[in-house]
Amino acid sequence: MFRIAQEALNNVAKHSSADRVEMAIRRVNGHATLSVRDNGVGFDPKRGEASTTSGWGLLIMRERAEAVGAEFSLRANPNAGVQVTVQYDVKEGT
Repeated sequence: MFRIAQEALNNVAKHSSADRVEMAIRRVNGHATLSVRDNGVGFDPKRGEASTTSGWGLLIMRERAEAVGAEFSLRANPNAGVQVTVQYDVKEGT
């Protein structure tokens, strides 16, 4: 989750023109959830993941999440910011 948060913040700095970023990490009922949301320019997610300028960061975040069995979701729209969410089932005692 640390590397995903790092990449999400890097994408905000490089691409979003945001003046506000909210990041939250929660652990509730065995689920750890990371959320990174900005109020930037957003993008069309259908075009963004295929683009070589922004697509690599999104692809890497998705692959990192899937590699550990986490669920990755992306909500983005032009002129409406971006929200990256990762949810991971945490085993007891970890």
